[in-house]
Amino acid sequence: IGNNLSSIPTQCYSPFGLGPRACVAEKYLFNLLAGILGVLLYYNDFEKIDPTPNQNGGTFGLANLPPKFSLKATSFSTYF
Repeated sequence: IGNNLSSIPTQCYSPFGLGPRACVAEKYLFNLLAGILGVLLYYNDFEKIDPTPNQNGGTFGLANLPPKFSLKATSFSTYF
């Protein structure tokens, strides 16, 4: 986007704001979330517990939604 803020429609949702009054903690939040995701992936094993859904099935509407599925997280500490 850069300095061309006028190209953004006014009805778009912008949780951190734009321009000179944008949230100062936006970069901190994204770094924090990346760290949390990294720790979760490092210390846990994720596996899909549902059978693979039909790839042709999905919900069509305003967006093509992926089929729902569930994950099971197992801590690596239970393996030792």
